[in-house]
Amino acid sequence: MVYNANYVATAIFFNILWRYAASGNRLLGRSVDTAAVAALSKQYLFGPMVYLACLALAWISVPGSLVLNSALAIFFAFPPKRGVRT
Repeated sequence: MVYNANYVATAIFFNILWRYAASGNRLLGRSVDTAAVAALSKQYLFGPMVYLACLALAWISVPGSLVLNSALAIFFAFPPKRGVRT
């Protein structure tokens, strides 16, 4: 439970930090791809909600919660897919 609660808090604060940095490119370079920033912002929205689901799942099944945490780690390890170029 402590493990998952830590992830929930980290995801919330990371989202706050990311939103601050990304809004108006405050802390990002001038050459940053705005589509990539938007895709990352969209991907990061899922973190707190799913980590909260992991926390709830820990009450029912600790192994299930750990599997979902591992799946989230893999999900966030890869960059989000952007629109297909034609």
